[in-house]
Amino acid sequence: MRPWIELLTVGLVAIIFVALPKPPGPVWPLASFIAASLVAAAVYVVVRLRSEGRDFLADAGLIPGRNLGPMLWVLVPIVVVAVPLGAGWALWHERELWTASMAWSLLLYPIWGLVQQWVVQRLVVDNVRQLSGAKLPWLVLLGAVGFGVVHLAHPPLLVGTALLGGLYVVLFQKHRNLWPLGLVHGWLGSRFYPWVLGIDPLGEAIAMVFPG
Repeated sequence: MRPWIELLTVGLVAIIFVALPKPPGPVWPLASFIAASLVAAAVYVVVRLRSEGRDFLADAGLIPGRNLGPMLWVLVPIVVVAVPLGAGWALWHERELWTASMAWSLLLYPIWGLVQQWVVQRLVVDNVRQLSGAKLPWLVLLGAVGFGVVHLAHPPLLVGTALLGGLYVVLFQKHRNLWPLGLVHGWLGSRFYPWVLGIDPLGEAIAMVFPG
């Protein structure tokens, strides 16, 4: 019963996320949604952790050092290639490489990235595998399509997240560790918005909370 409830909940949340205005539109609806999602995810994890202990952490991919080396061999080259390309694109379009809000983005975005990866990998892909018995190629397609579709508002982001979404499914199914996935997701995302899309949603959110 729990897999069905988790899948239905994620589906509802995804619909809300897609329907919300995205930058460069008003940022407060999305910022409020993200804050509420973080709180809900934290409560759910704490409840499960209290009842299941370390078994839950292992199953959810929340043990930081688990199979870290093999994952870094795949993820570090992606970062090494993507960051200079993104910086070059920003310079070509005369965009700033660094602003005050980017430091906060590098710190905070990985937390949101970790939550997103937990939702996609554990609550969606794992549950579909358990309920349907789907093999890895179908799970990779599911992760790519699902992760890409929620970024429909920004087509370049849709392409990038779809490609990473498929790769992340492979890595998680093999190594069961969400931390490097969330960190790379967050760090790349924090650069992609200002460098490639030319928008700074976190900076706008900070200005909204602390005007002037």
